Amino acid sequence: MASLVEEVFQNGLILGNIFSWLDHHDLKTVRFVCRNWERSAGPGFSERSRIRLDMWQGLCPGRERTTFLRINKGPLLMLGTEDRVGDALAGILDSFQHFELSFTTYRHTKLVQAYRHLAELFDHLRRPRGSVTYMDAVTFEKNCNIDGLVPQGALLAVVAAQNAVPEVHMRLNLGGYPEGLHFHATSLDIDCTSLQDNVAEKATILGRFHSLKSIMFTATQGLDYYVGFMVENRDQFANLDQVWVDDCCQLKDIRILSRLGNGLRKLGINVINHPRDEFSLQDVSGLETCLVRHFATLRVLDLSFNMSIIRTWKFVTITFPKLWKLNLAMHTGPNQGHFDNLDRDIFDIGKLVKEARFRDHFPLLSRLNIELPSWPCCPMITFEQTVDLEDVFDVVVTTRYGY
Repeated sequence: MASLVEEVFQNGLILGNIFSWLDHHDLKTVRFVCRNWERSAGPGFSERSRIRLDMWQGLCPGRERTTFLRINKGPLLMLGTEDRVGDALAGILDSFQHFELSFTTYRHTKLVQAYRHLAELFDHLRRPRGSVTYMDAVTFEKNCNIDGLVPQGALLAVVAAQNAVPEVHMRLNLGGYPEGLHFHATSLDIDCTSLQDNVAEKATILGRFHSLKSIMFTATQGLDYYVGFMVENRDQFANLDQVWVDDCCQLKDIRILSRLGNGLRKLGINVINHPRDEFSLQDVSGLETCLVRHFATLRVLDLSFNMSIIRTWKFVTITFPKLWKLNLAMHTGPNQGHFDNLDRDIFDIGKLVKEARFRDHFPLLSRLNIELPSWPCCPMITFEQTVDLEDVFDVVVTTRYGY
């Protein structure tokens, strides 16, 4: 066995295939038991692995504002006002090529220092062969340049560096940016709680964002303005194919998503309401209109219902020809804490399985994740139907209870 392993590590082709099979995103630790293997395999891991760097600012006891830098959840590096990123890293990342970066600033931090360190980090990672392949930014504070906290030149330099990253996820306050500031972000989270005033004006700020593939709204306030702007500027948002709406209090507000020109590949909606409220059929029709519009292109559908209802509704006439993953969190019920026999199977999956018509409605579905309330209730589908889904239709089914 030892000789076989030795031959594998001496054969670059076989070794390369081993690396290609490994899931480097989930691989946390590698230990080589032989230095010969380490010399052979080390470069392979450094070329293919992605290093995660988290940079943020905070207070350090006995010091001024400090920039913190963590590498792969390891020890913290602390950078003061006069410190430089390249000196602090001291070449420890030189053998690696691919990096994922998270950058966070907070209100009342020394933003000039934070942006300078971020620019230095970009420059360091891109030399000589390195590249930042993903960035998660919680930054660009409202009015950060108008109040003189960050010089416009520094802000533009950071945005220019960020726009060179293939995939950027941003969570930010929209507002207070110069006209020349444009983001080539692939995904964006909008904090709707900060956008309730002058929503129509702030919707036009979306015009600063290009290359958007995914967008998440933390609520439905002003959703009609945002989607209306995207519809009017459909060429700019031609790549948008993923929409997520969190904390949806008015299900009827979802209807506006049916106006999006391109069919969505991924749709996620988290519906909540006050325990004393009841959704009407008119409210539900808003969701149905949205599903009818995008049924032909949806690959992933994630629906979460956290509300009080007396009876559920059905979407039995809609088929999903390309859907491969369906997540249903049905935290619904008339009386929490008491047994209920509420039918939560809104797509009649159990009936379709029983009548052997499941593949007529879900020809490509391979994952079904079900979440039910913690209080006693009827299962959404029976044990026998679950077995048929897995054995007959080759669908992986998971069911869990509670939040």
